[in-house]
Amino acid sequence: MVPTPRTRETAPPRHRETWVDAARCIAMFFVIWLHTGKSPEYNEELVGGALCLFFIFAGYFVPHQAGRCAARALGMLWLWVIWSLLSAGLYMLFKQGGVWSWARFVGWGESAYNPPLWFLRSLVVYQLLAAGMLALQLLPRHCWLVVAFLASLAYTCEYSQHITLRFDWMMVFMLGFALRQAVDLVSLSRWLRENSVVLTVACVLLLVQIHALPVLGAALDMAVYTCSLPVKSLDYCILYSLIAMCLVRWLPRVAESMAQAGRSMIFCYITHSIVLAVFYCYPQLNFARNVWVPVLLLAVLTWLYGFLNRLFPRAMRFLFGCTPW
Repeated sequence: MVPTPRTRETAPPRHRETWVDAARCIAMFFVIWLHTGKSPEYNEELVGGALCLFFIFAGYFVPHQAGRCAARALGMLWLWVIWSLLSAGLYMLFKQGGVWSWARFVGWGESAYNPPLWFLRSLVVYQLLAAGMLALQLLPRHCWLVVAFLASLAYTCEYSQHITLRFDWMMVFMLGFALRQAVDLVSLSRWLRENSVVLTVACVLLLVQIHALPVLGAALDMAVYTCSLPVKSLDYCILYSLIAMCLVRWLPRVAESMAQAGRSMIFCYITHSIVLAVFYCYPQLNFARNVWVPVLLLAVLTWLYGFLNRLFPRAMRFLFGCTPW
């Protein structure tokens, strides 16, 4: 018998849930709107929910092997260094030799060259810590104990995320990791699709709870949201996810368009601040409550990401292939 050559096995493509990417798009909208400098005051609370969603998803999709987790963290570290160099170079160019600062160069401090880079910096550290706990076999066995421990430390955070690492966001990151042990994404999505009434009721209850809890706290003389533990942010995070699921259920084409932006999230998140620098240099372009800016910017950056991905697939995979999405 003549042996037949073995065919090369290829790994199946990773399954993506449309509502996850659509929820990221909703979150990105509020973040970019805030960074335009002309969003309403209530948008700051909405951005808290957006950050919460980013970190929960990052923790949920983190690899459960210490080596892969560390490799992904190092890939994001490389991405952080590249964009820090680019942002610092542009700053020095347009500011005509502004004051150099290593802290500002790496996105550390409120006057950083590219403030959104704190997000990458935090994810690099959180994933390296997760890789260490996986190597020590503290994870995933004791993931809920780790979440509880970090939640106790979260009350001590008083500084901005631009200045220091935050225990509360690390707690949210680890909460996403722990949720992965409790519920499978595919099964959860299938159950929610089959129970659309639950989506509507959950959205209404969350909206009521978000607005009722501060009133209840004031009536009982309790500082409900004064601690840094992102209680309200978690509410908004769940709300964004449920809204995205509703869009998938009733407006699938809209959800798919939003999901395209969500799949290019890291690219949009890093580059949007460089584009918005034009609005900072020319204030006359910054119209009051310019909601059209994040919509237009998300569309343009999503198209640009797809264009560059087709033109330079290896370079884009090298730059954005180790991100937690």
